[in-house]
Amino acid sequence: TRIARELHDLLGHHLTALNINLQVATHLLQNEKPLDEIKVPVEKSYFLAKLLISDVREAVSMIRENRFVDITNAIKLLESSFPDLLIEFKGQPLCSENIELVHDILRCIQEAVTNAVKHGNAKQVIITCIQGDNGLTFDITNNGKAAKGVIKGNGLIGMQERLAPHGGLVRIDEANKGLNIHLFLPLNTRQLNEKQQAVSVDNEH
Repeated sequence: TRIARELHDLLGHHLTALNINLQVATHLLQNEKPLDEIKVPVEKSYFLAKLLISDVREAVSMIRENRFVDITNAIKLLESSFPDLLIEFKGQPLCSENIELVHDILRCIQEAVTNAVKHGNAKQVIITCIQGDNGLTFDITNNGKAAKGVIKGNGLIGMQERLAPHGGLVRIDEANKGLNIHLFLPLNTRQLNEKQQAVSVDNEH
């Protein structure tokens, strides 16, 4: 069930967008439009294809790897999906054996990064992980420009739906130039750190 859900979430949206852009490119080509005009949907299709490849690789790796998932490395892999984008991760590296939780966190972060690039033309995204006594917070900021009066589409609503079963919350901040996302999860951070230390010891041996 998890694999089926993952494939649906990963491939469905991007393949639909890819198909639309290719149809647009074909229509422009058939009508002998200027190359500069045809170039736009072609470049978008190339971007979506790279995104799909990265997503599939990430999903396969996550399924094949052992029970511990390195959230930090998984986040860094997102960077290769976007041209001219720098993703900086701040905070303590995290590992967890809760595959479902990690999966939902990564999808939320991916959605936030995609929105920053797609709607705000962001070139830099900073993901700050803060471990507190009450839980875990991910602050996702960017240097893009957000349109005023953001409408919560399927992506933002989906983020809230993903974190809800874990007791998590999503907050959208439009105060700055970029659309910033804040994720909160009421985790047992002490237990998470113990598992992280266990992974470090295993890697050393």
